[in-house]
Amino acid sequence: MERRRHPRIPYEVTVDISSEDDFIIARVTDISEGGVFIDTECILPMGTPCQLDIDLGFRSISVNAEVAWHRRDHGVVSGMGMRFAYMSAPARDALRNFIALQVYDDEPFEEPRRSRDVVWR
Repeated sequence: MERRRHPRIPYEVTVDISSEDDFIIARVTDISEGGVFIDTECILPMGTPCQLDIDLGFRSISVNAEVAWHRRDHGVVSGMGMRFAYMSAPARDALRNFIALQVYDDEPFEEPRRSRDVVWR
């Protein structure tokens, strides 16, 4: 049964994870307003608070998060779900805008064409 409050979108990017004792460079594979999944074999204990630095393409955000769950594949831990605990209002706005662009924008972004000025003489 799915318990998520926020829709996840696939997104692959490198993430820097800083905890009190560790610094890990890993890979995000999906993101939502509530958290991320990190594909890594470097697992932090459940409940570990940490800071995530995530590049959204147009902006990087720093988010306080905690380890919410571990994924196991054939008995081997292969990733962890991170729940966002706190992020600044500008970071939250940037994340919401990023997700909205991914979910609702079916067309690639193109600059609007400018019409040429016509000068009447």
